[in-house]
Amino acid sequence: MMASIGLPELILVIVVALTAAVWPVLFFGIGYYFGRRSVLRNAGVSPAGPAASSPPTHV
Repeated sequence: MMASIGLPELILVIVVALTAAVWPVLFFGIGYYFGRRSVLRNAGVSPAGPAASSPPTHV
C-alpha cells in the first residue's frame, strides 16, 4: 500500500536532512575556530632551543 508523501512527512524529511548536513559543518567550524585561536595564541612563543630543531641523536 503506497501513498504519496504528504506535507508533514516532507517537512520531517527536510528537517532531518538539514540537521544531518549542518552537524559536520558546525563541528568543522568549531574545530577551525579553536585551532585558529591556538595558533594565534602560540604565534609569539619562541621554540624551546636548538635541541628542539635538531634531529634525535639515535637516528
